[in-house]
Amino acid sequence: MDASIVETTKQDALFSYQGSPSFQPLSVRWAELDLGGPFGVSGWECTGGLSELRVFQETLEVLPKGIQKVYLKSDTAAYQKELLIYCAEGRNERFRVIEFAVGVDVTAEFKKAVAAVEEKEWHPLEREIEGRILATGQEWAEVCFVPAWAARSKKGPGYRFPGDSGVIRTEGIPGDGSAATISHSELG
Repeated sequence: MDASIVETTKQDALFSYQGSPSFQPLSVRWAELDLGGPFGVSGWECTGGLSELRVFQETLEVLPKGIQKVYLKSDTAAYQKELLIYCAEGRNERFRVIEFAVGVDVTAEFKKAVAAVEEKEWHPLEREIEGRILATGQEWAEVCFVPAWAARSKKGPGYRFPGDSGVIRTEGIPGDGSAATISHSELG
């Protein structure tokens, strides 16, 4: 699930995080089926970061009956507690628990948790391309980080936060020029 930035000259358009007047339609792609949303669902003109749960629920409803398991992968726009709780707590009657990989907001607390990871805990991140394992020049580690909303109960689902040592881009206010690029060694 991801939002695309479509620049426009329309006066009623909002500014994107890139600083230009844009529309940001949200789309869902089911890669294994070579399908892309909206599958005839109406009301898909929405901005990433605001409607992911609704859009995700609507696409789940129109998936073919033979599908028994789904996963969610998205960037930080989907880092919304309602969506993550919906997936982690099995609130979907058909699919129950939906495993997900969603980018976490790079807050001061998360930066502090990444900086606390010992060097020996970082592992090479590799990719398989056409049957070959290739080094990426990045590393990953599991980060001991629990946002307040996820710590509601000892009986609740467990959330895991892997971090990578690649470039982490933090965005400031759209158009204010405050974006920064940092690596895990600088997160402290």
